[in-house]
Order: sequence, then C-alpha cells, then structure tokens
Amino acid sequence: MLQVSTAVSDVDLYGDGKTDYISVIRNYTGEGDYSESYNVTVNGNTFTQNTYCYDLATYLVKSAGEYYLYIQRTLENDYQTVNVYKITDTSVESVGEFEGGINMFTNSKEFEVSRRFDLLSTYQAVAKCYVGKDGLPVEYNNTYKVLRDMVLTSITDITVDLIDEEGNLLGSTYTFPAGTEFTFIRTDCKTYEDAKTGDGRYCRLYIDWPSEEEDEYYYYHPTLNGMDAEACFGPLHII
Repeated sequence: MLQVSTAVSDVDLYGDGKTDYISVIRNYTGEGDYSESYNVTVNGNTFTQNTYCYDLATYLVKSAGEYYLYIQRTLENDYQTVNVYKITDTSVESVGEFEGGINMFTNSKEFEVSRRFDLLSTYQAVAKCYVGKDGLPVEYNNTYKVLRDMVLTSITDITVDLIDEEGNLLGSTYTFPAGTEFTFIRTDCKTYEDAKTGDGRYCRLYIDWPSEEEDEYYYYHPTLNGMDAEACFGPLHII
C-alpha cells in the first residue's frame, strides 16, 4: 500500500510555545487514481478513515475555542463531502460528515459551501454556513440558492403553495396550467424547491423520493405534490 502525504502543518494550537504536528496521508491501493483510506495524525495520534476519494482538500478550523479539521473528499462526477474531526494536541475524534464541498472559507461564522443534489433534475446550489456546536457546518436558514437558471415547463396542471419572494408561505394555493415555466431559485436539497413562474409569481414544490424497496420505478422518479414528477414535467435529467 502506497502512502502519500497531502497536508502537513506545524502550528502552535494553544499558544503554549509547543509545536503541534498535523498531517493527512492518503493510502493508495496502487489501482487507479483513488485512495481507499487516509490517516489523520496530530502529534503522533492517528485516526484512520476508511473511505475512498480522488482528491482531498484540508482546512484547519477554530470555533468557540475548539479546533477541527475539515477534510473535503472529491468523488465521481465532482460529488463532494466533508469529513469533520475534532482535534486536540493529544487526540483526533471523528464528529461527522457534511454532504457538500467548501467554496470559500473566510471564518467560522460565515463561509460558503456548494452541493450537488437530485430533486427535479441534477442541480448545483450554494449556501452560507457557520460552524455548529458539534463542529459540523450548518446552513443559515437551512436553504440553498440554486445556481444558474434551471427552468422546467409543465406538461399538466400543477397545484402548489404560493410564497413570497423571500420564501415565506402565503397560506394560499394556485393551480398553474400546463405550459407554465418554473425557474428554480431555492431549496433545502431534500424536500422542496422554490420557483418563480412565468407570470412572476413564486411557489413551493414538495418533492419526495420513495425508496427502491417501496417501488423500483419510483426510485428514479420522484413525486411532486404526490404526482409522478415526470408526469408533471416530462423526462428528468438526473445524473
């Protein structure tokens, strides 16, 4: 097994005049460009993460007096996740994984992440985050901004909840006729997408993904407000 160092830092974590040594080392199998695991080491204390990736990027993060290592993995189709580790001068502890990648890290109270998600096609979206109490990134308002103008045109009437421009529910519904253009602007990457329609109104579309065990067909066909999404918009482009 080939080991390759991808990050080495010599820092004084606690201002006590002692140098702390931090390294992240990828473990290659020798087959292809990906690694099957990596080692996170702080002052000789090592945690091995068994997971594969094609590329790693590391960030040393300080929040509320605690230190964390953010290790971003890049997989196929540029899919990214961030593994988070709490570190001290004598320990390395895995605290969780965040689905997405870091676009820009300015400080622990506000930084930008991006995420690829599948709802009514495959999109990219960005969100502002802060470091939560457990060290993991937390999205402000739990919302992402959809990148680019992602537009789908309905092929049937769709009844939806109306919202204002900021995404607040108005407490009313409206049935948009077939042929309406929906430009997606906002999402939580899980259960809904907000859209601006061709007539300038804003609405929320609720998405659900039945599991493969429930229905093999619907595993690749989400529902929109209880209807087959492809019956609403035609074939979806989910990568």
